[in-house]
Amino acid sequence: MINIPSPDVAKMKECLLCELGTRFGDIEKHPVINQAVLLDPRFKQQGFGNDDRRKDACKALKEKVRSMTAISSTSGVAESNESAAQSTPSTSTASSSLWFEFEEENKKLTGDTNPTVVSIIEVDKYLAEPLLPRHLNPLTWWTERRAIYPHLYELMTRRLCIMATSVPCERVFSTAGHLFNEKRTRLKSSKLSELIFLQKNLE
Repeated sequence: MINIPSPDVAKMKECLLCELGTRFGDIEKHPVINQAVLLDPRFKQQGFGNDDRRKDACKALKEKVRSMTAISSTSGVAESNESAAQSTPSTSTASSSLWFEFEEENKKLTGDTNPTVVSIIEVDKYLAEPLLPRHLNPLTWWTERRAIYPHLYELMTRRLCIMATSVPCERVFSTAGHLFNEKRTRLKSSKLSELIFLQKNLE
């Protein structure tokens, strides 16, 4: 026998789906969230609902890594110029050697001088690796590959971090306890939620 839900249950289901869509419908477009999904080796590109959002997230990740690479390469050039200015005359002899020409050609081939190429290679190489089993620790995986993906590792430390304390959450419960007490038991849940929201945003 098929159980047909009552009109009230059907209405509640429709309301819940509508509210979830309103709050989380475009969550994959949020740059911090989609970068966190891509940088989790257990999910990567499999964590997206459709191909368009997956492609947009990968493109945004490469652009983020490109900007980080450009900053690090700029600081690296400044440091190398400073060290070259303080080096001995033997540096000119080394630069005119056979190895100098070889190293310059090698830089062109590997794309070390181009932040865009470096970011594309690093991201594509990371995404091509097999997914990590879900029960394993992604932070351990990243620690082992820190030297292979230096820029992605740096970004991962910002995206896959968690709060080290539960104090903010406990403060919300304490606030609710102060507002809803024995002398104010007539407060509706919607009004209580609004009061807590106002207090936490006015702090």
